Amino acid sequence: MTDQGAAHHPRSGIRNSPRLPFVAYFTPGDNQFIIREIEMRGLSTVLITVSPEASRQMRPPRALYPGGFKIGNSLGHPGQRELHRRVLRDALALVKGPPRPGEILERAYPEDLVSTSAA
Repeated sequence: MTDQGAAHHPRSGIRNSPRLPFVAYFTPGDNQFIIREIEMRGLSTVLITVSPEASRQMRPPRALYPGGFKIGNSLGHPGQRELHRRVLRDALALVKGPPRPGEILERAYPEDLVSTSAA
């Protein structure tokens, strides 16, 4: 699904969306370079990772690991809106603090939110 009117930079995977001020998605090898470039331009970044050991090596400025989440479900399973919101809020809250390269905040989420099946 694409946003009508969205600008997309094909080499970096960065796109601006009319509904979201800034959305970025990357392949694993691109992360450190793109994150560094974005931060150098004065924009704060937060990485939501399901592979904390691999991400720690990149030393992202801010990172959140939702404990136990799997690749493809970094915000939770489809349909778990409250869980998605909570993970995003926690990630965005990291922007308020200073960069902590290589430090990854691990957060456990309530079992009732994590185990809820998709609606």
